[in-house]
Amino acid sequence: MTAADSVLLDRLVPAGPPDAERLRATDWLRTHGLPAVNDESWKYSPVKEIIARLGAAEPSHQADVASPDIDRLAGSHGGVRLVLVNGVYSASLSDIDEPPAGVAIGGSGEVVPTRSPAGTGDDVDGFDDGFQALNRAAAGDPAVVVVDASRRVPDGTVPTPIHIVHVSVPGAGSEISHPRTVIDIGDG
Repeated sequence: MTAADSVLLDRLVPAGPPDAERLRATDWLRTHGLPAVNDESWKYSPVKEIIARLGAAEPSHQADVASPDIDRLAGSHGGVRLVLVNGVYSASLSDIDEPPAGVAIGGSGEVVPTRSPAGTGDDVDGFDDGFQALNRAAAGDPAVVVVDASRRVPDGTVPTPIHIVHVSVPGAGSEISHPRTVIDIGDG
């Protein structure tokens, strides 16, 4: 990891005690660094420009958004609605009061997936690349959906819609958010 990448990581990762996943992602980044043009998955991408824009962006701000704004922007489609604003799960804007039977919905402090989501050590290195690790290291509270296998119908869908809404509210300058939604559909 270059010195510039380290400064970027220190600026984008939220302060405070890290959870185990954030710590793992940060350690992975410090060992492997961000992608470069010689990485096969990124060889046709403007990696230097992406990293330069990351360096110019500030972490996104908390924004005040009202429920009528969400209805106007995303519509009301019935069923359950999870809302993330600038990459962070918003319990107050989400409609999760009556989730379908066998479905648990909320933030990571309210709902725990039954298995480890990708990017937390399921594969050998833990992450596919530095952008995936950066997204996990800098992410706020994710929205979590856990569906019991018994709730799936034969085609693999859930009979009640779950509407996940991501809203980005602009700030004064260039900002970056790291939204995260964990969906755990039971085996079956």
